[in-house]
Amino acid sequence: MPRKRAISPDRIFVDARPQFGGSIVKSAQRVLELFELFSDVRTGLTVADVASKLKMPQSSTSSLLRSLHTLGYLSIDHQDRTYSPTVRVALLGHWIDPQLVSEGPIIAMARELSEKTGVDSLLAIRNKLHVQVIYRRYPPNPKSHGPTGSGSFLVLAATGHVLMCDMPDREVTLLVSATNAQLVERPSVDARRLMAGLADVRRQGYAFGPSQRSPDHITFAVRLPDTTVEPIAFGITVPEKNVSKDPSYWGDLLKRSVRKWLGG
Repeated sequence: MPRKRAISPDRIFVDARPQFGGSIVKSAQRVLELFELFSDVRTGLTVADVASKLKMPQSSTSSLLRSLHTLGYLSIDHQDRTYSPTVRVALLGHWIDPQLVSEGPIIAMARELSEKTGVDSLLAIRNKLHVQVIYRRYPPNPKSHGPTGSGSFLVLAATGHVLMCDMPDREVTLLVSATNAQLVERPSVDARRLMAGLADVRRQGYAFGPSQRSPDHITFAVRLPDTTVEPIAFGITVPEKNVSKDPSYWGDLLKRSVRKWLGG
């Protein structure tokens, strides 16, 4: 979460937006005004804060914030009841103008690894029971396309496992139970077997398993050092035919990349 600062009650917000009349979709305008507001204040905001600053009904404001949280664009601090943008928001426009928005080491790392190996690289974060892709880098002439924003249940994905590896056993058990209640037409997850797998992830420093979105591919993932706004998984999706009997090649490749770029 971004560092919190108290919003000065004397801070002036001048309502000088152009009046577009009926030529725009109101809900789209509200979403963009919300993110502009976060850019102005640079801190978490409550429902009441947003409703006051944007002159919106509190019920509509609450619905908007909850929806963007569900979609993975906002996080919630339950103690302070404040919402803040996630890193997914920061990544949306980084590619448009390098003169204005610089490409940081994490994006540069993903780009380099994808270009050198010829496979997709990705960044993912937790979104409740799911792991959600917030950035994907393709090699030149990609053979497939997996949309940003896609994801899977945490307990099923390699990217989810690296985000879960420091969870207490009780939290893992609760997460498995909640996920099993939603699984349809596939076997339930065994909590003890998953916890044994998470112990392997902690020991070897990476996770791997079948890609949840690309048939005949294996996903390898590591967790980035905890210096980012929120925990982030860094992964690659490798064609199964390119994975030898010893998968440590790809796992060690990811770890070396992180050490090179982030010093983890």
